[in-house]
Amino acid sequence: MSGLLTPLEKAINGNGDNMQNKAAGYGSKNCSLTGLMSDGKIEAKDFKSIVWDWAIKLKVEPKEIHLRPMKTKWASLSGSGRLTFNSELLEKRRNLINYVIVHELLHIKVPNHGKLFKSLMLAFLPDWEKYSEQLKEVV
Repeated sequence: MSGLLTPLEKAINGNGDNMQNKAAGYGSKNCSLTGLMSDGKIEAKDFKSIVWDWAIKLKVEPKEIHLRPMKTKWASLSGSGRLTFNSELLEKRRNLINYVIVHELLHIKVPNHGKLFKSLMLAFLPDWEKYSEQLKEVV
């Protein structure tokens, strides 16, 4: 091997040194990517813990994570790295929550919806297109 990374490998590789410490400050010990798989409502602190779990897995570091009512979208990422999620997500199924979280976190690495973005979505959530369509139906 020549040691050169493909764009996909570069996007997946990252720093993440401080993320474990930040993630530890949110949610309960039982809150993880697989620990919250029921379809009931979740608390904001548990939602933020899920975001941090995904951030660690994706090797990205959001600057801030917020939940608030949003009229026209499920989430947004500011240029400064502030993630804002629609508080209605707290009532959604976990696969839809994971889709929105992964989608926004990947925008920290890839700002558009091009081939690299779609490849990363597929790598981390193979059924992401199905979840995207399901969310479009409930808007």
